[in-house]
Amino acid sequence: MDTFERERTTKGLRLPHGWCECPEMGAPIDDGFGPLIPCKVPLGRQWVGCVPSSVHFSPQAAVDLAFTSYNVVIGLVVDLTYSDKYYMPQEFVQLGCNYWKEPCRGRNASPDPKAVNSVCHIITQQQADPDFVFEDQVSGEKRKMGVLIHCTHGFNRTGFVVTALLHRRRLAGKLVPLGHTLQIFSQKRFPGIYKDQYVSDLFDYFHEDRPEFVRTPDLPQWKASARGVDDEDDDGGISVEQLHRDAETPRRNGIPFLPDGSPDLEEVGEDVPDELAGVIQRLVWSKVRGNELGQADDAVRFPGSQPVSLERDHVGNITADEYNACAAE
Repeated sequence: MDTFERERTTKGLRLPHGWCECPEMGAPIDDGFGPLIPCKVPLGRQWVGCVPSSVHFSPQAAVDLAFTSYNVVIGLVVDLTYSDKYYMPQEFVQLGCNYWKEPCRGRNASPDPKAVNSVCHIITQQQADPDFVFEDQVSGEKRKMGVLIHCTHGFNRTGFVVTALLHRRRLAGKLVPLGHTLQIFSQKRFPGIYKDQYVSDLFDYFHEDRPEFVRTPDLPQWKASARGVDDEDDDGGISVEQLHRDAETPRRNGIPFLPDGSPDLEEVGEDVPDELAGVIQRLVWSKVRGNELGQADDAVRFPGSQPVSLERDHVGNITADEYNACAAE
């Protein structure tokens, strides 16, 4: 055991394998909404003296590097790690950054749809904020602030979420192969997503067949040195599973039930953040009722698309309850 290994063991901190050799930051990815910058997880004050100073990468260093290398002021930090041991969120907040935690497991599972939807929503919301800008010191122009997004190494979980966000936006009104979007990420954060299952999961997520020519890159040299170590992209440490996770849908004998006690007979689609669900509900409600979106009642009751069971004792519900129909073009 070398000096570094003894130090990190003494302090009870477990650094992800390959972190020291892993490139700190990728280049900005700007799709017209503002720059997204992938990077490895910065290490907070508790790691000082535990990691060699020559490779220490702190929240301050991450913000400084984005500015000095790419002239990007970071306005939002998205943390995908499944641990709170790396740094305190306040370390970024004190630098003027907003902070969002979306814990995603790194081992044996790509980010789930709810996590992807949550991150996509918070990033889109921030980028749409007219105050999410800074003044370029050279040109004097107003420019969008950047979003710093990281997991442990900034390749797999980060690549999955960034690619999902970019591809959703690129699909708006046109057909774009997912392979092209994957290539965009790999060019900015070389060599890109190196977990084959993550790439396959992305194709499944977007209902595309994976072409044979879309191959997973070889394991990076800095990661290959840790081959066989059973913590690849796994954060270990303190679990943050409880953070901003919604309670599980109430069930009776395995059947999901709605808050009003009626059975949710058909679950379709995927979970989205409550705030985004509210936006969608008000949008559909405005189409059904003819209201402007901004004038919709905050307490709107959205019936949803639940099918009606036409059993004898349920037929009366058709006349007793109000139903609406809305055709989507």
